[in-house]
Amino acid sequence: MASVLQVATIKDQGGNANAIEIANSSANVTINNLAAGSIADAVTQPATDYIQGKLQTTTNIGAYTMINLSGSTDPYINWTGSIASFGDGGGSTITGTTEHDLKFRTKGIYHIFFSCTFVGNSAETTRYTYAVIRGSGSTSEGTTELAMAMDQVSNTNSASPDYGNAGVSYVGLFNANDQINFQVYNSAANNDLHNTTHISVLKIKSVA
Repeated sequence: MASVLQVATIKDQGGNANAIEIANSSANVTINNLAAGSIADAVTQPATDYIQGKLQTTTNIGAYTMINLSGSTDPYINWTGSIASFGDGGGSTITGTTEHDLKFRTKGIYHIFFSCTFVGNSAETTRYTYAVIRGSGSTSEGTTELAMAMDQVSNTNSASPDYGNAGVSYVGLFNANDQINFQVYNSAANNDLHNTTHISVLKIKSVA
C-alpha cells in the first residue's frame, strides 16, 4: 500500500523560516527561495499582467495632449488582455487617479510600447511630432519623461494624406500603485493622431 505524507510546512534546519508551504485543499506549493535549477517547459504561468490598447478614432490633437486611457472622450483607448491586473477598476479599467494614469497593481519589471501614427490631410509646412511615456512613482499625471520618440509628417503638397510614426518603448521596474501616462505632441493644426495608434504593456517578471 502506498504511503501518504500530509504536511503543511517544511522549515529550515533551525526551524526559523518556512522553506516550502503547501496550501490546504488546493495543494498549491510556495517555495520561499528557489536559488538554482531549471523550470521545465511544461510549467505554465497564469495569463495575467498584459494589456493591449488601440486608439478608437482618428483625432485632431493639440500641441500637448495626453491619451485618455478610459472613457469615450477622444483621443481614447480601448483595451484587451488581463485588465484586472491593472488600475483601480476591479477588471473594468486600467486607470488609477485620472483617465490619463495607467496604474500598476503589482511590482515587477515591465515592457511598455507606445506606437503613434500621425496623418496630415492637406499641404502645410513640415509637421513634427513626438510621443512620450511619462511617470514619476505613484504621482498622478507625472511629467518625468521615461522615454520619447520623434518623427515628422512630410509636406508633399499633394491631395493625398501624408503619414509619420513615432514608436517609443521603455523597460523598467515599477512598484505597486505606480502610474504612467502617454503624451503626444503635434506642431500643425491639420495633423491628426491616426486610429492605428496603440499601446502594449507586458510584465516581464514579478519582483518581491
